[in-house]
Amino acid sequence: MILKGLKHKAGYKTLKKQLSFDNQSSRKAGEGIRSLGCLVDLDWVEDIAIFYELSERLRLKSNAIKILGYRHQVDNIERFSVPMFSEKDLGWRGEIKNGYALEFLSYDFDLLINYYHQPILPLMLMSSKAKSRLKVGFSSVEEDINNLILSNKVNSFSRFEEELVKYLKILKEI
Repeated sequence: MILKGLKHKAGYKTLKKQLSFDNQSSRKAGEGIRSLGCLVDLDWVEDIAIFYELSERLRLKSNAIKILGYRHQVDNIERFSVPMFSEKDLGWRGEIKNGYALEFLSYDFDLLINYYHQPILPLMLMSSKAKSRLKVGFSSVEEDINNLILSNKVNSFSRFEEELVKYLKILKEI
């Protein structure tokens, strides 16, 4: 228990340092959304098909969306339809030790959706390290991670999707 606490403390220090770096995409604003990354807390979300439907609404190609799921504890017997990572894939200094997560970090996204409503260290580290021009998330998570922050009162995905599309239109991204 003490070691887990120390590991989290070291991870939060790394997160604060990481937030000072610029992980922006090389593309400029107003060029439209061509690629979408989604970091999803699968302890909170049951069906990831909603993200594929969102990508269709944004008129993205089927290979333009990448989803990375997170579970606090992953049973090795469970099978998932998306790449997964968990708490155990976080090293002592905030380094990520998961092949799927490292592959996700290698992409340069136009839009990154941080779909988790609680401050979860591994998800926040992934969000801060991901290269994206625009990051969208909830107000209950570290505000420095996201460029566009939606209210925590967005308790259904359809409401979240409406708000996101509304703001993307205002920003002339779609």
